[in-house]
Amino acid sequence: MGALLDIVNKDEGLKKDKEILALFRSYATLFDGELRENLMLTSLDLDDKYNTNDSVGWRKFVNYAPIRKFIEDLLLERADKNAKLSMTVIGGQDVKDALHVQKMVEERRKGEDNSHIVVMFLPKRDFGLDD
Repeated sequence: MGALLDIVNKDEGLKKDKEILALFRSYATLFDGELRENLMLTSLDLDDKYNTNDSVGWRKFVNYAPIRKFIEDLLLERADKNAKLSMTVIGGQDVKDALHVQKMVEERRKGEDNSHIVVMFLPKRDFGLDD
């Protein structure tokens, strides 16, 4: 089983909508099958590649939060690896660019926010100011 299919199957939110769950399972299987190549494709490219006539479905799939995080993490890993490789092979301005990319990757990784917003409605209090 591929990583994306595993994410889809374990997602409790998707289990509530059987139609979306089935769609995401099929897209996860296709995406996982050629993961390395598919990472660089847009929803329109994926629609063309797999001839699904559903670019909106692909856009929903790649933008679904757990899937988007998985894809972004892999792309950040690739960018970090390429930046480190560039620093060992070349010099000059390219090293500066590679360091900039590496700094950006580190900032994005640090910036992961797992916080939740809680909204509470409190009863209205009467302070006796309205006359």
